[in-house]
Amino acid sequence: MRHISLSATLLITISTYAVHANQITRSVPHYEDANFLVSRDNDLCKLEHSALKQRYPIAHDTLEKFLGEKLEPQAVPTIGISCSGGGVRAAIAMLGLLRGLDRINLLNAVTYCATLSGSTWTTASWFLHNLPLPKLTEYLKEKTSHTFDSAYIDEVAIIQALSNKKKKGRLLSVTDIWGGLVADSFLSTFKEPGQYYLLTDLQQQVLTGAFPIPIFTAVIGETDPRYEWVEMTPFSVGSTFLSAWINPHALGRKFAKGASFDQDQEETLSYVLGAASSAYALSGLDVIKAISKKLGVECCFPSITEFCAPCSNARIANPEIYNFVYGINGCPLSDLKKITLVDAGFAFYHPLPPLLRRHTAIYIICDVAKAKEGIGKSLARAAAYAQEHKYPFPPINYADLGKHPLSVFSDPKNKDCPVVIYIPNLSEFPTLKFAYSSAEFDQVMGGIEKAIIDNTKLIEDAVRIKIKHLVAK
Repeated sequence: MRHISLSATLLITISTYAVHANQITRSVPHYEDANFLVSRDNDLCKLEHSALKQRYPIAHDTLEKFLGEKLEPQAVPTIGISCSGGGVRAAIAMLGLLRGLDRINLLNAVTYCATLSGSTWTTASWFLHNLPLPKLTEYLKEKTSHTFDSAYIDEVAIIQALSNKKKKGRLLSVTDIWGGLVADSFLSTFKEPGQYYLLTDLQQQVLTGAFPIPIFTAVIGETDPRYEWVEMTPFSVGSTFLSAWINPHALGRKFAKGASFDQDQEETLSYVLGAASSAYALSGLDVIKAISKKLGVECCFPSITEFCAPCSNARIANPEIYNFVYGINGCPLSDLKKITLVDAGFAFYHPLPPLLRRHTAIYIICDVAKAKEGIGKSLARAAAYAQEHKYPFPPINYADLGKHPLSVFSDPKNKDCPVVIYIPNLSEFPTLKFAYSSAEFDQVMGGIEKAIIDNTKLIEDAVRIKIKHLVAK
């Protein structure tokens, strides 16, 4: 039987099996002579500005066609997608979001694509393989019919990647194994395994303006329970909490006092996807929260936390990476040589912080939480984050969120406030469901797609609201 614990198999055989896994031929770019510096401000990097410059005329023309009218340059709102986590369910819902926006001819007006956990898997597949959406649908429908099934996993490719990393003396964690499984399931093709792609492999597609800018998210484990956010784009990796950013080629390198000092190649895209979806990396504090909530004893939470303090920061699986702010005076966490990057769902399920700091004008939010878990709960936490960090955010009628397949929220009194287009998931497939039949796949994908198509007029009105705000400014 092959259906044993695959991660256990990989851990046992990593040192001995790699000698038989030499068919991996992809040449990975290696910046041997490059020393990278940490940027200590929260401004967007030059490459992102270049991508924005290329995307703008495409977004402008798309919006003019969508609205059927001419737009002044200053009247073009920045539109950002925000898709929540939820395992394979989120990956399929993300596809439905893309298809729906494409069907109403609005997808090319999207500038940013912020994702979390399972929704990162579809985003990476779309960008990496540059597939038209019908082809991407076929690709993902086949992939999700047997996701993580060991009968379909290329164990040799995963072990080779892990062995290569171990030989170079680099940090290995469960994230490498999990990321390898994700990459094998969502990025691999018949020609090439998924473990050797890089985050920077997405640069070329984005710099042409043909795609929105992808933002993969995680949070810093050492900032539990607040959980501060990390952004990973093809152009930069960093955190507004740290006020520190690095070139993605330097992700995984050792740093001291703001400069890298080794010549390791960057972490792979599989690692990024593994970190972004590492819901297994619970801390003791996360476990305490979950148990307290389940037992209805939230009022005792402070005392429980104090009692369990010795184990509250320990993690069931510790996905460490070298800390790029190590040794920088006055920077948070600068005393730690390593930090952990974990699933941003530990904070809340909507990757809105990167869009908030970019002052995105229109948020298209796909909430892939199970309906019975409480539609809108995580959106309320995201709104609280916006308020705490002094970002404008419209008032939300949470009582009505589950009653409509699509809702629009704005603040007519505040022209700086973004417009929120909210699309809830109304299917009840569990997060730990990994394999979807064709009918189940169509149900999840089709539900989101249909919500967008059926409410095209509502979306058009939302866009016009923000254009009116921009013109008035």
